[in-house]
This record gives sequence, structure tokens and C-alpha cells, in this order.
Amino acid sequence: MLEQVSIEEALDRKYPEWLVFIVTHDPEGHDDIMPAGWCMSCSANPPMLAIALGERRHTRELVERTGEFAVAFCGAGQVEAITYTGTHSGREVDKIAALGLATQPGVATSVPLIVGCPLIFECRLAGVM
Repeated sequence: MLEQVSIEEALDRKYPEWLVFIVTHDPEGHDDIMPAGWCMSCSANPPMLAIALGERRHTRELVERTGEFAVAFCGAGQVEAITYTGTHSGREVDKIAALGLATQPGVATSVPLIVGCPLIFECRLAGVM
């Protein structure tokens, strides 16, 4: 079961910097996941994270279409998932199903939360640059 903590504790748990999974879905309910190394805190009040996604990435398209996503910090034992999700496109395969990743419903969004990640932020899109 995932544990909810304060934003302050969550930001403290973020160090040392780790790879993250960006978890998304489309309006039809198909979920997607990709690894990213580009995530940083950019505001404490309101709490905001900045992520970098390539313009042609399927994940970016889904984030822009739905306006929501999760940033899930990778946990121990997830090397295979990091490698697989970084070498396959969600346009072609359901990566969550292919890996057999356990999920549970989001609390603040309709994005699934990946069980086994030590820290997950549910996010709403605030802007695109």
C-alpha cells in the first residue's frame, strides 16, 4: 500500500536525485510510462515540479492531451522496468501490462500509481515551454 506524506517530507525524500518514471494515460484510459532523468522542484508554494519531455514523445502528447501525469521515483529492483520503458514506445505496446507492473488508482488524478516506487507525485500540467 502506498503511503501519503506531506509535500515537505516528499521533497526531502527526493534526494539523492533518482531517475523517475513519467506515468500518463490517454482519454480512452490506455496507460503509459517512460523513464526520465530530467525532473526538478521549481516551486515550493505552490508545490511544482518541472520535467523535460521531447517534443515527439508519446508521453508528452498524452500529458498535453489530458493535462495530468504522475512523477514516480524509481525504486530498487526496477532496472529492468527502466530499460524496457526507455526502449519501447507506448504508441506500439502497453508497457505497464508487458512488464506486469502493479498499479493502484491515483488519489488526486486518474493516472495509475506504480506500486514499488518509493515516491510518487500526482501532477496537473501548469504549462509547456
